[in-house]
Amino acid sequence: MKIFIFEYLACGGLSDGVVSAKLAMEGRAMLSAAMKSFNETAGCQPFTIHAGPDGFWVGGEPQNGFRQAFETALDMCEAALIIAPETGGILEELTLVVLERGKLNLGCAPSAIRLAGDKRLFAETLTKSGIKHPVTCIAGGSFDSSAHFDGKWVIKPADGAGSDGIKLFLNPRRINLEPGGKYVAQEFIEGKPMSVSVVSGDKEFAILSANRQFLDDGLHYAGGEILDGPPDSDVVEMVSAISQVIPGLKGYWGVDYVMTPEGPVVIEVNPRLTTSFTALAGHLEPEPARFIMASALGGPLPRIQKRVNARFTTSGEVTAG
Repeated sequence: MKIFIFEYLACGGLSDGVVSAKLAMEGRAMLSAAMKSFNETAGCQPFTIHAGPDGFWVGGEPQNGFRQAFETALDMCEAALIIAPETGGILEELTLVVLERGKLNLGCAPSAIRLAGDKRLFAETLTKSGIKHPVTCIAGGSFDSSAHFDGKWVIKPADGAGSDGIKLFLNPRRINLEPGGKYVAQEFIEGKPMSVSVVSGDKEFAILSANRQFLDDGLHYAGGEILDGPPDSDVVEMVSAISQVIPGLKGYWGVDYVMTPEGPVVIEVNPRLTTSFTALAGHLEPEPARFIMASALGGPLPRIQKRVNARFTTSGEVTAG
């Protein structure tokens, strides 16, 4: 099966914008890992858009800009895996294009992407379902946090991905923000920053790994470590609950959470490949791409045979052991 693997930054989706070096490296690392994993999965013929100073290329043929390259790649493929930020509806929009063109979508459904990317709706959904999540509220203009939080709290863009634009405050205070509710304010949760990598099928899910997160200044994501042991039972329960309240989580998705003495507290759900995939490729048996293909084709998910501890950075450096 010909599979188009698209990573928004590495494939030139933001060729006219400004991309930080950190995000560009992270994107290339995820694309490289996905290509490697699918190349090592029987029946898969992955390809991608090559974007560089000499333009865009697909299958060795030059393309007239990014849009033509993206459409050419969709014409050539039978299935597509889209890796893109939820910011601005980018991931949802590109996934809809894949579906409209009649291609097999190897990722989450647009409805799940939309819910996970809307921080207000996401918080409301989890709270109503009894899933532990920080107290969260929309913020804009003159915002007084003392009406919502007693201790540490954070502010982050309402339409953002990962730890971009996040700021920590040690005490309640009033701050001035852009009007219009463009931010969310959130209770800061003390504990161990963690994530979990999941693949969901129609009737089951597999937790590929639980991952320790490394944060610069206690806030900004700097990579992590996939752990070789099985996830705790309360993490399994957390993943099961999330999969039930957000229909359409299919293929690979991740959860950022904080492990506290009272159990895991969900911070975000990422409805796409995450940076931990760079370590899973080559350190999980079977390859993670096999799980994704089984999910998309409606078959039973493989059983994990081996998982190796591996540290990874956002630039794609992976060290086993």
